[in-house]
Amino acid sequence: MNIALRPATLEALAAFRHRRQRLLNGRAWLALGTVALSLFLVLALLDRAWFMPESLRPWFSLASYLGAAAVAWQVAWRWIRQSRDTLGTARLLETAVPSLRERVLAAVELAEGHGTESEDFRARLQDEVAAEVQKISLPAALPWRSLKPWALGFAAVVLLISGLCFIPTLHMPGFMARAALPFVNL
Repeated sequence: MNIALRPATLEALAAFRHRRQRLLNGRAWLALGTVALSLFLVLALLDRAWFMPESLRPWFSLASYLGAAAVAWQVAWRWIRQSRDTLGTARLLETAVPSLRERVLAAVELAEGHGTESEDFRARLQDEVAAEVQKISLPAALPWRSLKPWALGFAAVVLLISGLCFIPTLHMPGFMARAALPFVNL
């Protein structure tokens, strides 16, 4: 009897892992862009109003980059490692698709030799799980709309900055460049 995970199960787990990683990377980049642009806008407005000494501006710019990277880590990048192995991916798949009811996790554990069940039971479970995971719709389990809050935030910050750039007396493009490029004499 073949008690290993079926190719269909392995393909479904790999596709789930790949889609989840793409969504988390997208969320991280949107969060990084939103926070960085927001902080650069604050720095540019403070620089424009002459509330910030010239010697502190580059350090605040670097702190903005670090803060944005920390937010991206907290929001998304730290969650990628949960699905590095097959067992973690199976656990996450069952969380995203509750109708599987711990069957994928059981199949993965039994394929790895965790358990004392008969080989007939293991083989039958592997076949049943392979048939079930082929019916899963990954776009329904992990929809792109989960990025909507960060995409709207990013778009709002970009629109605000673009609107402020059309006010000639603010000289916003130059001050935004000064905020985004630390240690550059602009």
